[in-house]
Amino acid sequence: SQNSSRPILIAMIRGDVTNHQELVDVFKKYTVPSDLKFTMSGLVPKSIYGQLDVNNIAFGLSLEKVLMQSQVRQGESTYIGYDPEWFEGGDNTTPEAEYKDYVNSVKKASRYAHDNGFKFLLTPLYSDIKKHAKEFAPYVDVVVLQIPHFTKNYSTAVQTAVQDIKSINPDTVVLIQLIPKDDPMSKQNGDPTSVIDAYNSVREYVDGVLFFYYASPNPVSVIEQFYQGIGLNPTT
Repeated sequence: SQNSSRPILIAMIRGDVTNHQELVDVFKKYTVPSDLKFTMSGLVPKSIYGQLDVNNIAFGLSLEKVLMQSQVRQGESTYIGYDPEWFEGGDNTTPEAEYKDYVNSVKKASRYAHDNGFKFLLTPLYSDIKKHAKEFAPYVDVVVLQIPHFTKNYSTAVQTAVQDIKSINPDTVVLIQLIPKDDPMSKQNGDPTSVIDAYNSVREYVDGVLFFYYASPNPVSVIEQFYQGIGLNPTT
């Protein structure tokens, strides 16, 4: 269960940012310095990350990238993230053999991060959460659950995942990823009401949220509506 009154907040944008300062201003309005810091990451184009603490998160989509990041980001990051994804016929950045040996790959990525002094963050797909949550749990410091808010019985799906992970590793920080879109195939922001409802339905079980949103339309308004909707008051 969430032990502090403030959720952990990470925000990530996909697409070309034209109103960078307005975005920073809206984050500053609703967050305190210990919640977030904003950086640009070259790995996810034109991304703004909020931070779990004062340093940034470096992501790798393959073990090779995770190892590289853990070697080159010394002293400037706190978290190394691994995002293993592979789809039949898809444009895949995780090698198929690595993805299909999921738990061993997570174990290796975790070792690369920990051996180099980082904490380890994993962003598993829902299909892999269902298959492997209890197996990967021992190796992770932070998990971002990629369970789409369109999922049937969303709240139960999240609760089950959290219980599976924390039953093995109670110290794991568990966040949910929410994307404010109106249908699963959309690549733009929709009405944030559905993701607000999704967060509020599971807020007592999770430690926070990675809010993944698009550069259009109206990113500033979408963020502001989301933060207001989950009960954050302006801090400034």
